[in-house]
Amino acid sequence: MSLVDFGRLPDGRFYLTTDYVRGLPLTRVLERDGRLPPARAVAVLLQLAEALAAGHRQHVVHGELKPNNVTVFEGADGGLRVHLRDFALAMALAQPLPGASRASERLQGCLDRYGTVDYLAPELLSGALSLPTVSVDIYALGALGYHLLTGEPPFVGAPERVATAALGSELVPPSRRSGGDVLQPALEALLVRCLAKDPAERFRGLDQVVHALRGLVAEAAPPALAPPAEEELTSPWAITPLPAAEGEGERLPASPGRLRQLLYETTLALAQHAASTGVAGPALLVELEALQLARDEAEQLVVEGGLLENRFEDIRRELRESEAVLRHTVTDLTLAQGEAEQRGPGGDAAAAEVDHRVQELE
Repeated sequence: MSLVDFGRLPDGRFYLTTDYVRGLPLTRVLERDGRLPPARAVAVLLQLAEALAAGHRQHVVHGELKPNNVTVFEGADGGLRVHLRDFALAMALAQPLPGASRASERLQGCLDRYGTVDYLAPELLSGALSLPTVSVDIYALGALGYHLLTGEPPFVGAPERVATAALGSELVPPSRRSGGDVLQPALEALLVRCLAKDPAERFRGLDQVVHALRGLVAEAAPPALAPPAEEELTSPWAITPLPAAEGEGERLPASPGRLRQLLYETTLALAQHAASTGVAGPALLVELEALQLARDEAEQLVVEGGLLENRFEDIRRELRESEAVLRHTVTDLTLAQGEAEQRGPGGDAAAAEVDHRVQELE
C-alpha cells in the first residue's frame, strides 16, 4: 500500500494518508468460499510474504498478520491482488505485554492486544516474548496459509484450547484437511516449517519464504478472482451458477456459510417464481412476504454491522494515536525533569513539578 501523505494535526495527533483500495477483506472471502484453490492461495501468500519482507528490510515487524488485515481485489490484468493493512501501526505504538504469572493472564493480554490467538506464535502465547519478531511474522504467515488451504486456522476452538494446542499439540498436515485439494509437497513443507513451534526451526527470514513461494507460483499460474469483488459488494443476493465437475452433478460450495446463503437464495427464488406464476397458495404468499422481510432486515444488519466495524477500527486507531501522544509527552517530561535536576538546587522545585506531572500522566 502506497503512503500518499503524513503529518501532524493542530491538536498534536499524527496522521497518514494511503491510496484507496476497493476490495474485500480476506475474512469475507474465506466466509464465502471456505478455502482457496492452492494456486490462488500461493498467489496471496507470495504477495503477503513480499510485503512483510520489505518491512523487515526496514527493521519493521508487522506483528498482527490475520485475514482481517488483508484486502483482496482483482487487478487490471484479471489476477488476484493483495493489500496488507495496518502494517507496523500496532507494533510501532505498542508497549511490551506486561508480565503475567499465570497462563490465563498471558492469554488475556494477547486477546486484548491482538483480538485473536489463531495466528500467534507459541513464544508470544507462552510469554517468552513480549513483542513480536521476524519469526513471529513467519509463523503468522504459515498460519494464514494453512487457513487459506484448509478453511480453518491450524488449531480451532476456544482461545484457551487454541493456545494450549499451539504450545503442545502436534500440527495436522494441511493436506489432511484440504478437502480433497491436491497440495504440492513443497507447499505443505513450507507451511509446516513456518509453523514450527521452535522459532529456530522456521525460516531465518521472509526472503527465504518469498524465494520458495516464487518457485511454487512458476509451476501453476493462479486463476482470476471469481466472483469479482464488485459483484460481491453490490449484488449479495444475486444467484450465481456453480460450475459442475465433469461426470458429476452440481458441486456444493465448501463454505457452510455460502451453503446456507445458497439455500436461502434458492428458496426465495422458488417462492417468488411460484407467486409470479399464480400457483402459490395463501400460506405460501404469507411465508414469502416474511422471507422477503427477513432478507431486507438481514441486508440492513449487514450495512449496520459494516458501519459498526468501521467505527470500532476508528476507535482503535484513536486509542493508538492517544497512547502515542501520551507516551511522547511522558518522555518529554522525563527529559525535562532530568535537565531540571542537573541545574542544582535552583531546579529542585521545577523537577518536583515535572515529577508530579509525569506521575499524573502515568
